[in-house]
Amino acid sequence: MSLSEFLQEPAFWIFSTLGSLLLSILANLLTPYINSFLSKLSRSQKTKTEKKRLNFLNEVVSVSTNSNNILNYKMDAIFNLLKSIFIIAGIILLLSITSIFSSQSIFFKFFTIISYIVILSAIIISNTLLIEAIKKYKIARLASERAKVVTNFEREFYHMDYTPKNEYPDIFNEDLNAELKKWDTQNIM
Repeated sequence: MSLSEFLQEPAFWIFSTLGSLLLSILANLLTPYINSFLSKLSRSQKTKTEKKRLNFLNEVVSVSTNSNNILNYKMDAIFNLLKSIFIIAGIILLLSITSIFSSQSIFFKFFTIISYIVILSAIIISNTLLIEAIKKYKIARLASERAKVVTNFEREFYHMDYTPKNEYPDIFNEDLNAELKKWDTQNIM
């Protein structure tokens, strides 16, 4: 039986109609469950994103309190970047060695497969190190800018009023916190 003969059979049309009705009913019954599942997924994704953002903000705030922490984060970023560069150089060296021996015997074919697996894992490690270096540098840069805001605010406060901040600690802290909150929302959140 050919396709044209099969399409002309009344059984095909009956089963097609019944199947499409069944699928339509099933889709209508499953739609609310799928929508609720997707909304839960969206809410959990939103809370995860908010949690990551708050962790990032807390990390920037904690790093900005000490200039040594800022320097440590910058050095960590540089170190991760250098490790990634050395891994990339190793990948290039391994690729060149692999291309030299790829047309040799069975042993070298096995070596080629193993080297491709090593190269793939090295690319993944290098990418992870690059992402970590970018994150550390971004935290260090934002913490440095936040520390400058604090320094500039203290300089303006002392310049306006020649009294030490210990005499008016509440005013100083409230104004400083308001300024930092404004800066945080503009630059981090």
